[in-house]
Amino acid sequence: MASVGQRAPAWCVNAYVNGEQQRISSDQYAGRWHVLYWYPLDFTFVCPTEIRGFEALLDDFRKEGVEVVGASTDSYYSHAQWFADRKTFAQPITHPVVADTNHAMSRAFGVLKEDEGIAYRATVVVDDEG
Repeated sequence: MASVGQRAPAWCVNAYVNGEQQRISSDQYAGRWHVLYWYPLDFTFVCPTEIRGFEALLDDFRKEGVEVVGASTDSYYSHAQWFADRKTFAQPITHPVVADTNHAMSRAFGVLKEDEGIAYRATVVVDDEG
């Protein structure tokens, strides 16, 4: 697991961004504080509460100059289908959610549960120095 004082690994992955599939990378967040959070799986009971929680606080984070990026090992298509479910997500998800299907980002941050191929629940705060 990433620890305090350790430089965050570089990453470049596909993500769900405002309903579109986009490639995003750590370079886009260089020099800025950002929060990366992982949840285990789409279409589960607890995970949407975390995602909705970060989304609800997104403006507060941004007022402090902090960006938010979610992540799981599910695909963009899984994210898109799940986030379109208005019973689960009454409001659109507007912060990026990584589709770490090859597990590289989760593994680099030490949050991959290797035996199941899913991420542990984790949150990493990256400062403006990386």
